[in-house]
Amino acid sequence: MKIYADTPRLRTRQIMIDAVFIGWVLLWIRLGMLLSSLVTKLSVPLRAVRGPASDFAGALSDVSEAVLRLPVVGDEISRSFGSAADAGRSLAAAGARQGQSVSQLAILLGVMLAGLAIVYALARYLPWRLEWIREASAAGRIQVERSDLYLFALRALVNRPLHELRRATPDPAGAFAAGDYDALAALELEALGLRAGPTGGTGGPRGTGGPPSGRQT
Repeated sequence: MKIYADTPRLRTRQIMIDAVFIGWVLLWIRLGMLLSSLVTKLSVPLRAVRGPASDFAGALSDVSEAVLRLPVVGDEISRSFGSAADAGRSLAAAGARQGQSVSQLAILLGVMLAGLAIVYALARYLPWRLEWIREASAAGRIQVERSDLYLFALRALVNRPLHELRRATPDPAGAFAAGDYDALAALELEALGLRAGPTGGTGGPRGTGGPPSGRQT
């Protein structure tokens, strides 16, 4: 599998794009963590209610037990303090639940922020990168195993724009028909980021006036 091009210009471009993508991912992970941290701070006052409310409920419970021993009115007063203690415990529990909910929301918002940005970048970056890796890897195997100038020249005629073909050779169709595949094959190899072989193509002999034996165009 070929990850980077052989030619310096395309390889440098690929490395730069990969670095930008990695930087983008790290940036949005950091921003997601920052957002999560900011939202989590909203839970601090809610959690802070829990301690005083629990202490207050405990104190009222102690008072309720103490006044229970009073004659005549002790039972009635004890029930009042007991109800107030229950309200304090409910307040403490509500503060704890709300604080936990805010913390969960903070995590969710951070993950969503970073996730959406990263998925967007992947949708733009990954198809192009995988397409190049697949094409270059396949071309590299053909280059090594069959040294097929004809195939790369044919790909150039199909894939490259006319101004690039004319820059490679003044008469692209005539050169291909005459079996002069070197310039066209080199153009396609350059687009794939692969180095031409020592003969000016893929390392094999030049074509001689038509498709190789056994091929159909």
